[in-house]
Amino acid sequence: MGCGKTTLCRALHDATGIKVEDLDELIEERAGCSIRQFWAKHGEQQFRELEEETLRRIAQSPDEMVVACGGGTPCFGRNMEIMNKEGRTVWLNASHDVLLSRLIQAREQRPLIAAMNDEQLSRFITDELTRRTPYYSQAHHTFDSGNMETTEQIRQTTAQFIERFLTR
Repeated sequence: MGCGKTTLCRALHDATGIKVEDLDELIEERAGCSIRQFWAKHGEQQFRELEEETLRRIAQSPDEMVVACGGGTPCFGRNMEIMNKEGRTVWLNASHDVLLSRLIQAREQRPLIAAMNDEQLSRFITDELTRRTPYYSQAHHTFDSGNMETTEQIRQTTAQFIERFLTR
């Protein structure tokens, strides 16, 4: 959350025309409801099963694409193994301070953190990074996504990403 997946994916598509898929959006399409509604009705276990099934389906696509997955996706089931086997994985890494700044600005749009004060949000970020880093670190590559605050920075970061991962 806050690492810049949506911003970078949008910019990658605009710059290259490459197909971009958001795993959460695909899950919502398959479920016929929002992730929040699905989770409330069926629970986390069924959500994670649907997530893995959707990930497997997308991994079998013959199309070249960039897939943005939810921050928890690599941490459950065989998801990281599937992603590493079927594609090139990139951990978008931003510092705690960058994540905190971005999430403070976007807090109202993110139900999970909307009620947190700045101190709680900071602890939440620290705890989640601690818990998730062992999974994220299994990605083939790490990319610094911490410099995407202005249009020019987004352009530069996108160009760096394209050069590093999409021109080979």
